[in-house]
Amino acid sequence: MASVQYDAATRLYPGTSKAAVDELNLSITDGELLVLVGPSGSGKSTALRMLAGLEPLDAGHVLIGGKDVSAVRPRDRDIAMVFQNYALYPQLNVAAMPGAAIGRITERSWLISDVPSISAASISSRGTSTKNERVIQIASGRLIAM
Repeated sequence: MASVQYDAATRLYPGTSKAAVDELNLSITDGELLVLVGPSGSGKSTALRMLAGLEPLDAGHVLIGGKDVSAVRPRDRDIAMVFQNYALYPQLNVAAMPGAAIGRITERSWLISDVPSISAASISSRGTSTKNERVIQIASGRLIAM
């Protein structure tokens, strides 16, 4: 892992007057876990796409490990993204997700989801009750498997 820094990173989509990401200043230290939370349209995905090099910056810089990667091609950044959409494996619960064989999913693993109604025991013993709970389970399972 490496540190990540956004230095006044800005993304303004063509034809819009308001920046999707406006002068984002954020430092993430090596090994730190960060969760981006916000409503639709708040710039979460755009900020991640800027980090991965999938969105160009209109101003500012993105640094990975202290190196400015603002002009570096996406394939040369060594970045991976985990998507929250579970459409690839809708028939599976988290315990059956690809990568679960790497290690047993334990109750401790679910601390990262911070959702009290979800536990390893409930995942293996029942189906999910809501679509949102299912999305959280699958996204968390993919993250844990990484």
